[in-house]
Amino acid sequence: LLLVRSRQRLVGIPSFLDDPEQYDHLRGLVLAGRVVAFRGDFTGNATLAALADVMRVAELPLGVMYLSNVEQYVNYTSGFRKNVSAFDIDADAVVLRTLGRRALGFAPGERYHYNVQSARQFAAWLSDDRVADLPRLLHHRTKTSIAGLSMLDREPHPPPRPRSIPG
Repeated sequence: LLLVRSRQRLVGIPSFLDDPEQYDHLRGLVLAGRVVAFRGDFTGNATLAALADVMRVAELPLGVMYLSNVEQYVNYTSGFRKNVSAFDIDADAVVLRTLGRRALGFAPGERYHYNVQSARQFAAWLSDDRVADLPRLLHHRTKTSIAGLSMLDREPHPPPRPRSIPG
């Protein structure tokens, strides 16, 4: 925590580690039972499906899906696709990613690239099985003027139509 706090101070980014207002807000969420941390398999049939069910019963649409760098280790399997599509996704929900790929350009002083995408758009991209993994999806990213940050703001391309056979 000390390293994170010192790096954030260096670049002038306040966080819950040194901003009492942010800390109090997060603490209140935890005390109110609004924060749940769990480990699970993003490609399996239990964890994310159960979370989607709980959120649906609580009438809580997905607002933010923070994938960290999990997409560097899993392909977009049918299980992963099914899990993402199980959520009731809010209209302005986003997917946030942290990627340790130098070729994408790291944020200054970091070893990560950050990417943001509309969660509904991510679900739409996952409906096309030609997009097998994050590297293929990132070919469609839009670079920003901020070093180490990109957006995935393009709509998925419709699958090509089969060629008609002259007859």
